[in-house]
Amino acid sequence: MKQLHRKFIHILAVSPFVILGFFIDSSIPRNVFVVIAVVMLIAFLSFELYRLQNKTFKQKLMQKFSHLFKKEEENGIVSSIWGPVDLLILVLFFSKPTIVATLCVGCYSDPIAAMVGMKFGGKKNKNGKTWAGTTAFFVSSVILIVIAMAVIHAAIPWYFVILLSFIAAMLERYVTFGDDNLIVPLFFAICFEAAQRFF
Repeated sequence: MKQLHRKFIHILAVSPFVILGFFIDSSIPRNVFVVIAVVMLIAFLSFELYRLQNKTFKQKLMQKFSHLFKKEEENGIVSSIWGPVDLLILVLFFSKPTIVATLCVGCYSDPIAAMVGMKFGGKKNKNGKTWAGTTAFFVSSVILIVIAMAVIHAAIPWYFVILLSFIAAMLERYVTFGDDNLIVPLFFAICFEAAQRFF
């Protein structure tokens, strides 16, 4: 239940940025996203530093909101800190189709995988991933990319969508270095950007 609640909050929090991503380069210039990402990063870092240094505040926060933190995050930086970093890198270095696809997959496929894994998953690997969750990640990625590319009128062959979704699912399942909230979106974005050169 704790993980489910955390993922639901995640979806609610990131959805506005996914929606805004569809308007990048058309209605909303990139520098607006840069400002948003920088402000969010500064705010997150400031809050985290205060939380970790102020024991009284930290204790009260954990009493009320411990269900929103992973065990390792109680005494360390929360993984959501990488969201603004991902957004900043995406808008500075990648094309609109890559940005939109990465936001959709990173913001929705991950929580979908976690929720399906909790409900139907069996044996977990050392990263705590189940094949049910990985399959949900892959299927949701395919659907999300197809819909997203149709909305922004980006023509991407179906076999690239399947291949890129598979790569994203395997990264999410097996990445063991760094934080997967940073590594998976960036690796996926690099692969997606490179794939566009072949069609």
